[in-house]
Amino acid sequence: MIVLYEALVMGLLAAVAPSPHNLGLGLMSLRNEKSARLVAFCLGALVLDLGIVMACLFLGGETTLAKTYAPWLRVAGSFFYLSMAIKILRGPRGGGSAAPPSSGGGFIEGALVQSCNPNPFLFWFLVGGPRVTGLWAEGRLSSAAAYVSVFLMVAYLGKGLLALISGRVSRGRPRILVYSRFVFSPLLAALAVINLLKLI
Repeated sequence: MIVLYEALVMGLLAAVAPSPHNLGLGLMSLRNEKSARLVAFCLGALVLDLGIVMACLFLGGETTLAKTYAPWLRVAGSFFYLSMAIKILRGPRGGGSAAPPSSGGGFIEGALVQSCNPNPFLFWFLVGGPRVTGLWAEGRLSSAAAYVSVFLMVAYLGKGLLALISGRVSRGRPRILVYSRFVFSPLLAALAVINLLKLI
């Protein structure tokens, strides 16, 4: 039960944390992009997450490799956050937008955004991974599988719910997209600063 509670809490945090993936999904929802593209965007990130989990299990959770590259992931993520912040700030100034790309592009974009985000790597190699591999080593395979399943299910259902709410709000107030740029962009810039400060 404690394992499921931990996974639930971590999943909720992942769903609401202002990560590049969540902010990107939020902007797509505010632009009223097609549901198929939003789902594809989430699936791309989910596939990447599952790949990270598998790599973590094969490499043994909290490894020297992870500790060595964790600071570099933070630096790379910080510059990625800043680039996204600038891109969002220079985004469309009206409520309307061009026809959205295909859902296939959403899958690739979701995977790329997640691959440039250090948070999943840091979480699975330094927090969630050791927990899962510990359960695995104790022979509690069902608990290990439940931890991963509950975390991912709660995280992505939470993301989807927030995207749905964002879409409904933007339909009622079309110009909210204009103002949202001045919220999402500073959030990403703040994430970049926080990431770099953790290295000091």
